[in-house]
Amino acid sequence: MQGNEIDNKMEYTAIIEQTNDGWYIGHCAEVPNAHTQGVTIEEVVENLKEAVDLILSCEREISIRKYAKDEVFYQKMAFA
Repeated sequence: MQGNEIDNKMEYTAIIEQTNDGWYIGHCAEVPNAHTQGVTIEEVVENLKEAVDLILSCEREISIRKYAKDEVFYQKMAFA
């Protein structure tokens, strides 16, 4: 997507809980299927950032391929 890259600056909500064995599990409230685990809360947050980035990148690529043969316009959006 040369020149048409969409760069969202949006905050996401990490929901983290501790398991009975001391690990932490987390998911992102706004991004379905973004789940992870870690030994520390910090590790879970970093893993969630990576998961969200990967999921959104894949979804973006799927959408671009879907409309590749059509004449479409890309519009950047910012969220507050």
